[in-house]
Amino acid sequence: MTEIASASVADKGQGGIGSRLWDLLGRRPEIFTLLLIIVTCLVVIGANPDFLQMSNIVDILRASVVRGLFAMGVLVVLASGGIDVSFTAIAAFVMYALTMLVTNWFPEMPMTIILILAALGGAAFGALNGLLVQKLQAPSLIVTIGTQYVIRSFLLTFVGTALFMNIPAAMDAFGKASLFTHHASNGVVS
Repeated sequence: MTEIASASVADKGQGGIGSRLWDLLGRRPEIFTLLLIIVTCLVVIGANPDFLQMSNIVDILRASVVRGLFAMGVLVVLASGGIDVSFTAIAAFVMYALTMLVTNWFPEMPMTIILILAALGGAAFGALNGLLVQKLQAPSLIVTIGTQYVIRSFLLTFVGTALFMNIPAAMDAFGKASLFTHHASNGVVS
């Protein structure tokens, strides 16, 4: 009987590389995501070596700006231990309401003030979510799903969804500003 027990203990301590890899991936799932990204990039580079050109990398980064900004917001929420699924509704509502306010009543408002107001609007909705979670003693996921639907409904019902064709000059210039430029070998500036 003791031989069987000692053999099973020895087997657990001497797991193969595969079992140790699965244990590591179970404890650190972000490693799997990183490996998947690396493998995908290697496959794409193998199929098309031009993938690594600087102009292509700049295009990929430029196309990822909006998702990257949302991802940074989610990172802060997840790192704090809660989960907020209403951030997209909050961002859309604050953006749309603030653009409508500036376009219709304060077209000369400086962009700095617009950005501060946008941050304050997002913080106010975040504080409301936090207050509801605290007072209702409900899971943050449930509360933020509820506030997401309330905010989207309010946006669609009272604020509207019309496109803004003529936004103020400060907002237009900010939207067209470049964070950096890249001069490709063929003369194209992006």
